[in-house]
Amino acid sequence: AKVFGPVPAGVRREFFCLDERTWVWHEEVEANGETRSITTRYDVTPNGIFKAQDGQPYRKLEKAEADRLVQAVKQYNKLIDEELAPILAASR
Repeated sequence: AKVFGPVPAGVRREFFCLDERTWVWHEEVEANGETRSITTRYDVTPNGIFKAQDGQPYRKLEKAEADRLVQAVKQYNKLIDEELAPILAASR
């Protein structure tokens, strides 16, 4: 959730790696007593990165969007490494 900046009140955000080639971004926004959600799935293949949202067909990402996803993944990995470092150090 932190990868995309601060999470506003009334918003639930998740960004995670499902498996070695699939990334998921899910966001729920609560407003006026209703919850709206969107789920975006990214599949990384040798032929490019493909994106599908809420049951829509997959489409290949343009370079700019693919570059933003790569930056998000790098930030995600950095944050995970920072969170795991104290745990790994304590287990030694």
